[in-house]
Amino acid sequence: MSFTRFVSSACLCLSGLAVAQPADDPAPASLQAHGGVCEVQVDSTRPGLLSLYWENDGPLHAIAFGDDRHYTNGVSIEASVLPSRYAYERWLRWLDVFGEFGEPRSAVGVMARHTFYTPEDIDVPVNQPDDWPYSGLATAGLFVQRREGAMFDHVQFDVGVMGQDAGGQPVQEWVHAAFPRQVNPSWAGQVANQLVLQGHYQRRWKLKWQRDAEGDLARISGGELDAEPVSRTPGIEVIPYAGVRAGTVHVDGSFGAIVRYGWPLPDDFGPSRLYEFTDHTQRAATEFGFSIFARAGARAVMHNALLRGSVFDSPRLDEQVLVGEFHLGMQFQWEGFELGYSQTLVTNEFEGQNSGNRTGTWTFIFNLAH
Repeated sequence: MSFTRFVSSACLCLSGLAVAQPADDPAPASLQAHGGVCEVQVDSTRPGLLSLYWENDGPLHAIAFGDDRHYTNGVSIEASVLPSRYAYERWLRWLDVFGEFGEPRSAVGVMARHTFYTPEDIDVPVNQPDDWPYSGLATAGLFVQRREGAMFDHVQFDVGVMGQDAGGQPVQEWVHAAFPRQVNPSWAGQVANQLVLQGHYQRRWKLKWQRDAEGDLARISGGELDAEPVSRTPGIEVIPYAGVRAGTVHVDGSFGAIVRYGWPLPDDFGPSRLYEFTDHTQRAATEFGFSIFARAGARAVMHNALLRGSVFDSPRLDEQVLVGEFHLGMQFQWEGFELGYSQTLVTNEFEGQNSGNRTGTWTFIFNLAH
């Protein structure tokens, strides 16, 4: 079995989409069970994606910054498949509680993510109760995405561990040992272990304008947003979004908007970053494309265990109720591959914090069926 088919099968098997069908309700050719092993035929025009993220506050990522401070490092991998129409109707239609989607493009995927956090002065050998505590976070998750017209949904559920067992300390110590000029972190006062159960939901909308054959800027709307792109002319789009997270680590709501200019614009609902997700419902680019974007948003925070500590800790820090986010970056697409680079500025996240933080993100996206 090829790697593409293996990843595709895993995504649908984990989500319960690919199972043996009753004799009176056979699955179409795109979704059948053979000898107890699920086989998924991926439509080459709607491929699964593999996305990789690496975020850091060092000089390779955050230009002119370069210090380990608060959110220090994050890596993530996502893999997906676009299920057949039969699979969506049978197993995913129930998610459309309000009947907003007719025949959407959908994606089902799995992800794994690891991040860690440190105080500002990592060479202090004792606990620093007034600064971000040392903490690691390791999670794995399952997500479902849908898009139709100007709407896009992302639903995700994660499980994992926060604290010492998440492995933040050995990862940072290994990296710093490989570069001797770096300070050896103490990891004093690390957050206690805690089970992670986390749910995510985000809705996005799209407003798009593109140059037509006469060179005029024309609005693209409705079903035209789902059609195969026929023009390689420049365009601009605005992508508002709103979402919520609830679980043992984060309880917050987010909102904001992305403005993007591209030649041509990518077939997705916004650029990727580790904190959120890749749009896995997108069509792969077949020719070269380039885009730049800016995002402004905010989070209304009720709970952040990475600051407050686990349920087994005494309370650590008080969260800022409103946290601002500003995100700038660029994307390159070519022949089923995308490379992205961006910078994110986040305002103060806890009471008493001296200044905001900045991280850089490298994103690599591959079309598994290309």
